[in-house]
Amino acid sequence: MNKRTTTIILKSIPIISAILAILIVSGPFSGNAIDGLIGITFTLAGFGFVAFFIGRKMAKEDKLIRILGIGDLLSTFVIFFFCMMVFTSFLLA
Repeated sequence: MNKRTTTIILKSIPIISAILAILIVSGPFSGNAIDGLIGITFTLAGFGFVAFFIGRKMAKEDKLIRILGIGDLLSTFVIFFFCMMVFTSFLLA
């Protein structure tokens, strides 16, 4: 695998994890395995900014990697704001 393919795969992980995390949390799922999966997806999506910086270093001038970089940052912000909403709802309850 070349550097571009590796970077695209690395940068897709936080985006997919953020979408999966929100879908699992908002769905009617429960159980210990689901709780573990939520923790893993939130962690991977929360560290999207790391994939952003690694991708910028590995393939600087590729347009697709820049677009995925924006998605990485958005996944981090989405998870951050989701957690802030949860903490705020606990404080208000």
